[in-house]
Amino acid sequence: DRIRAGVEDLRALPSDNALAPALTLASETVLAGLGFARTVVFVRQSGGMFKARMGFGPKVDAVMPRLEFAGAFQPDVFHLAIANSVGIFIENARDPKMVARLPDWYKHSFADAHSFVLLPVMLDNQSTVALLYGDWLHSDQPRRISQQEMAALNELSRELRRFFAHTPVTELELL
Repeated sequence: DRIRAGVEDLRALPSDNALAPALTLASETVLAGLGFARTVVFVRQSGGMFKARMGFGPKVDAVMPRLEFAGAFQPDVFHLAIANSVGIFIENARDPKMVARLPDWYKHSFADAHSFVLLPVMLDNQSTVALLYGDWLHSDQPRRISQQEMAALNELSRELRRFFAHTPVTELELL
């Protein structure tokens, strides 16, 4: 319900509204709506790099400078997410099969993550411009994402794309 309310709040904002408030609203919506420990918003910058531009939760400020990855394909879950038009839920980030699909920067930054969601923001031309990340820690009660929750998250992502479509590239660099 909180995620759907956040989607409605985003819909109420005009498309030419500044991107940063829309991203903050979306990040806070998924943080509160799913009870995540942390959220991070990665934004594609010039040169194809995805850099963390906003985050909430424990240890996020300390690791923000390390949270970046090149958009060029790598065989990891972040690149799988930016190639998809829908969100991905990782139930156990410490499963050996999953650890093999996690980039080193992630393992060093969020070693305490138990499960997480990656939500791509894709423009109509199928270009991914952002990736929302949210996690639960090992100390949290294990959770799953229901189909209804994932549908609401995907709706949130689709709503966010209109803000990116109206944002000049120079503003993305300043986030």
